[in-house]
Amino acid sequence: MGLFRTMHVGFLLGFLFLTTSWLFSTDFASMPTPKYHFPAKTEKDIYKELLPRLDMEFEPWTVTFDTHYVGIKFEYFEKFNKWYAPFLTKINNEERKGNKGNNSGEAYDCDNHAMLYKSLMSCATLKKKSALREILVGVIVVVQKEKALGIPSSEITHALNIVFTDKGWIVYEPQTGQHCPLSKYPNVINTYIF
Repeated sequence: MGLFRTMHVGFLLGFLFLTTSWLFSTDFASMPTPKYHFPAKTEKDIYKELLPRLDMEFEPWTVTFDTHYVGIKFEYFEKFNKWYAPFLTKINNEERKGNKGNNSGEAYDCDNHAMLYKSLMSCATLKKKSALREILVGVIVVVQKEKALGIPSSEITHALNIVFTDKGWIVYEPQTGQHCPLSKYPNVINTYIF
């Protein structure tokens, strides 16, 4: 019985890998190696810099898991986004968009996109041969009152990314691949997670 279960689990894992590998067929070895921008920032630095953009009426919820973060060079941000583009294309396919049913659009929506982008950019730090540094890439949650970065206005919450570069804070929309400086992003931040 134990051998049968082991074979069954192995078959199931193999099947899952083969049926989902289309999404992750991008070669991780080709993921660009980060180019850091110093000095490092602490939880207090991040809060102080983002405070003017926080929705204080909402009582913003802020989470930072590490003690120090470093920014990245803007050229690396652009290079990483070019590498990331195939994920965007594969996830935003017509098959997923055509899915019908109650709340079918929640199968892989904004929060999933934002978390995937953050996770993959964070994984890039494993490619450094020097001391590993946590990249200052986070997920922000806003109420999408104003149309921005290819996403229409609405009164619902929306998740996207924020990255600190040598050109300042950049807001990145992982569903469209568009970005802008935080100073030009029209919606206020309700929550951030780094």
